Amino acid sequence: MKRIFFITICYIIMPCLSAWADTVKMGYFILKPHLYLAEDGTTPAGAAIEYFNAVASKMGYKVEWTGPLPFPRLIKYLRDGTVDGAQMMAKNEERELFLYYPDSPYSPVQSVLVLRKEHPLDRITSVNDIKGFVVGYLSGANLSPFMKQHSDQMKIEYIKSDTWFEQNLKKLMLNRIDAVYDQNAVTAKYEAKRLKADDKVRILPLPEPPNHVYTVFSKQSPKGKKLLEQYSKTFKEIDLKYEDYVEKELANIK
Repeated sequence: MKRIFFITICYIIMPCLSAWADTVKMGYFILKPHLYLAEDGTTPAGAAIEYFNAVASKMGYKVEWTGPLPFPRLIKYLRDGTVDGAQMMAKNEERELFLYYPDSPYSPVQSVLVLRKEHPLDRITSVNDIKGFVVGYLSGANLSPFMKQHSDQMKIEYIKSDTWFEQNLKKLMLNRIDAVYDQNAVTAKYEAKRLKADDKVRILPLPEPPNHVYTVFSKQSPKGKKLLEQYSKTFKEIDLKYEDYVEKELANIK
C-alpha cells in the first residue's frame, strides 16, 4: 500500500517539478535568418533562437522569448533588467556598462553595403569609394568601426522598424538611397534572396575585419551573473556550431 502511495505521489509531483524548471527570459528583435517570428505569428524562430534554445536546455533552463521588440526597446529592457539576456549583440563600451559578455562570441559577422546591381562599384577598398553615399540602416543599432570612423563622410538614414531592411531595400530600388548597410553579410544575403532581389543587388564587404556577436545577459537581472557563468561553462563543453543553424535557415528560404 505504501509503495502504491509513493508511486502515485511521484506521478503527481514530477510534472510539477518539470513545470517549475528555471526559466531564462530572453528578448529578441527581428533579424532574419537569426531572429524572427515563424509563419504562425507566435513562435520565435531563426538560427539564433534555435541555437540558444539548445544551449539553454543543456544549462537546465527553459527559454521564455520576449518579442519581437524594436531594437531600442530591447536595449532598454536589457538596461533595466526586464529581460535576462539577448542574442546577436555586438560589443561596445556603452553596452558593456549594462551587459555581461562571455569571453567567447558564438559567430563572426562581416559588415557589408548592399548596392544596386547596375552600380559600377564592385569592390570597396576605402571610404573614398563610398564618400557622399546616402546609406540606410536600423535606428539604435551599432555601427562597425569603419562606419563609425567615416560616418561624417556619408549620410546615414535610420529607420525604426522591424522591417527596416525591407524598407531600405525598397528605397534602394527606387534610387532614394545609394546603399543599405548591414553588419551581417548573412542577413543581407538572406533578406535579398527572401525578397526576390538577390539578382538585383550586389553585396560588398567593407574593408575591415569581421566583428563578432555574443549571447549577453543584463547586469540588472537578478540572475544575470549566474547565467553568464553557466553559459560560459556550457559553451566550452558543447559541440554546437552556429554556422550549421545558419545554413539550415538559408536552405529553407522559399
